[in-house]
Amino acid sequence: MSMDIKKMNIVFVGSVVDKQSLELLPDASIAGNKMQLGFINGFINNNINTKVVTVEPHAMWKFNKKPIIVKSRKQKIGKLEFDMISYINIPIIKQICIYYSIFNKLKKMHLDENTIIMTYNTMSIFALPVLKISKIKSCKCIAIVADLPILMRKNIVRRIEDKNQEKIIKKFDGIIPLTTNIAVDFAPSLPYCLIEAGYDPSDYLNIEHSIEGDKDSYMWNIVFSGTLNELSGIELIISAMDFIEDKNIILNIYGDGNLKNLVIASSKKNKNICYHGKVNNKIMMQIQAKADLLVCPRLTDNYTTRYTFPSKVLEYLCVGVPIICNKLEGIPKEYDEYLHYPESESAEDWAKEIKKLLGNDYIKYKKKSKEATKRFIKTKTWDEQCKRVLEFIRRV
Repeated sequence: MSMDIKKMNIVFVGSVVDKQSLELLPDASIAGNKMQLGFINGFINNNINTKVVTVEPHAMWKFNKKPIIVKSRKQKIGKLEFDMISYINIPIIKQICIYYSIFNKLKKMHLDENTIIMTYNTMSIFALPVLKISKIKSCKCIAIVADLPILMRKNIVRRIEDKNQEKIIKKFDGIIPLTTNIAVDFAPSLPYCLIEAGYDPSDYLNIEHSIEGDKDSYMWNIVFSGTLNELSGIELIISAMDFIEDKNIILNIYGDGNLKNLVIASSKKNKNICYHGKVNNKIMMQIQAKADLLVCPRLTDNYTTRYTFPSKVLEYLCVGVPIICNKLEGIPKEYDEYLHYPESESAEDWAKEIKKLLGNDYIKYKKKSKEATKRFIKTKTWDEQCKRVLEFIRRV
């Protein structure tokens, strides 16, 4: 028997904070926080009674001298109240605290057959208390699978956790993956609803778009924004600039990460590269809207890019600016006609694609990008994405 959406209640378990707190938490994921807020606000805007249990994200105390004790508190975003749980921020003790804090918080709630417990990602400390409570309270549980364990050198504890997550995914009543590959490879017997990303209209209020000037004197503005690490492909786009002779084409880089020093060194070596550091989300949206070309140079790796969707791509599409990215497995086919894929992932081919887009036919490419914006701002808002999720839950 299917569930009546009007009677549905959702308890969301994750690591979400409000936008103001996000700027004060260097260890929080901007993209992950956006996604969680997107789901939560999408459910509320679809008139679903929604409660949130959340863990304020801090790296381990010994690494960053952050608070040893993270205290529980209430946090309000509009009419919504978050339950922030407490924990002691020391390895192992932290994980135990979070597990029991989530478990006890859920245990005290009134949960019934009309309740869906939804967890953001499948880390043991989040997923296991959700699975246990769902059995005790006889309610359904759904996992949003946005981050799978990344293949890299890890200690034995992390490797054990990775294996546990692969087992845990299969125990939910359904999943919401970023790519179909997650469902096919990790939970082939479970029902799923693909949600690769979402669009928040409030992020794009009052932004101004670029105005093309005289081509002979115009400075072409390429923008990269994101984490400066090996996964982002920042090294590729920097190398591509070495193959561009036109001094009017400037690569502007925004962000922070472990390759920051490489970016700074490159900007000193190549005057066509400018590094601007990290800026807040509202300013970044304005910068993207005024760009002539947006780049997402993430490299394929047969694992991470198979199971992730670069949310930056949808963010870029919503400002109506041409986009270059590599053809990744996690990008749905519906995006292909609006993205520009170089012939290969070489710096030379990236430079070739940049020069093509910023050539005589630029207005044509810009017009196509604006068509993409009109399409995706109607179909990819979080409210619309959550309507699909709610219908999926109703069936599950």
